[in-house]
Amino acid sequence: MKTSILTALLLFSMLSAKVSVVTSTSDLADIASTIGGDRVRAVSIARGTQDPHYVEVLPSYMIKVKRADIYLKVGMDLDRWAQQIIDGSRNRKLVVVDCSQNIPKLEVPTGRVDASMGDIHRYGNPHYW
Repeated sequence: MKTSILTALLLFSMLSAKVSVVTSTSDLADIASTIGGDRVRAVSIARGTQDPHYVEVLPSYMIKVKRADIYLKVGMDLDRWAQQIIDGSRNRKLVVVDCSQNIPKLEVPTGRVDASMGDIHRYGNPHYW
């Protein structure tokens, strides 16, 4: 679903006492908490000390997302593992927000991209925050 973080948080804050937000990274959890204040409970899957490119998908993450109202993902292929967690949660009411939508894409490579090239992102630099 293409929507902004602010729109999603405002919508849910009007409908419920506290919005449960799960995010791919701790940066997004902090942004959601700052915007939502005491009306939001935000937790992240990847810890701040962890490489967000590589997160082991655990059943406990799916349980967190099962109980969430909103999932915020970085997008641009940084958190490819997030979709497996979202699907595994089987949360049909979950609003998924790809935070990379509607931002200018920088450093988009042209031509062939593969792992031998190092930390190259085929959709551009996903470290936009």
